[in-house]
Amino acid sequence: MSTIQDLEQEVMRCWDVVEDLKLLARVVNNGSNHTDTVKGIAEVYNLRFEKAWETYENLVHEDYEQRKENISGKP
Repeated sequence: MSTIQDLEQEVMRCWDVVEDLKLLARVVNNGSNHTDTVKGIAEVYNLRFEKAWETYENLVHEDYEQRKENISGKP
């Protein structure tokens, strides 16, 4: 079962973008093919944000089910 802390950690990892952009800047300055690098980074962040969204959706669903159970008094 996911927790709000799981969501928090997923979102916090998204802020690693800053470090990856610093790395990208070093790579581009070294004359490497930056187009492939940027595409790779974009894909990494797409995957991170999808995972964070999935965690969020699970939490919302679980919270909804719990509230429904509490209201009805039935499991």
